[in-house]
Amino acid sequence: KEGETLSINAKVSDPDNDSVSLTFSGFTTTALKPLSYDDAGKHEVVLTADDGKLVITRKIIINVENVNRAPAFEQMKEVIVTEGEFVAVKPKVNDPDGDEVKLTFSKPLNSSGEWQTKEGDAGEYLVNVTANDGSLTSTIQAKVVVDTPNRAPKIELKETTIRVKEGETVVLDFTVVDPEGDKTETEISGWMTSKTKQTDYTSQGRHEVLITAKDPTHTKTEMIIIEVENVNRVPVFDDGSFE
Repeated sequence: KEGETLSINAKVSDPDNDSVSLTFSGFTTTALKPLSYDDAGKHEVVLTADDGKLVITRKIIINVENVNRAPAFEQMKEVIVTEGEFVAVKPKVNDPDGDEVKLTFSKPLNSSGEWQTKEGDAGEYLVNVTANDGSLTSTIQAKVVVDTPNRAPKIELKETTIRVKEGETVVLDFTVVDPEGDKTETEISGWMTSKTKQTDYTSQGRHEVLITAKDPTHTKTEMIIIEVENVNRVPVFDDGSFE
């Protein structure tokens, strides 16, 4: 069979006890020949015995049977994507015998080796890729890494509209949370620049306050409306009114 070693065990003797040389020609020139996977078929070998005076030849047929070999994969690199991105696993495989090869993939890949990821799919996945040439199979494991994208901070507001009266103190109640735990910076702008503001009797009206949260790559902004209600005060006499 292909892949084995051909061994021709030929014995020759001379009736006159002359020294005899034995040579090989044709498919092989030696008694031993390692067979490759391209040697399938029938081959002729001619054995020649020579005692220096007379020569005799014998032809033999070597029948080498074909040996089917499994498909072979090239080494695969891991596939790295971010949640929401498209995965396409494209292995390189060849069949040593030139047979047609069919590929199959394990989940979460589809029958074409593809996968549309979504939020929540973050993690590492080991998928099996199998090549079949009709009689033999080979399997390789591919690693797919789905990373979590860096998401913007979340500003959680207790109230989006705060109503106070003139003379009262406005207190902003909010928290900033970063989904990945990144360090964040918070800024208050607009009518207020800090979490508290003491109103006076000129503060009546509708005011906008912006809360801005930043992580290393994203900025998130939320608005709070402050409605300050007018407070009517009793009249007062000016100083010196009764002089």
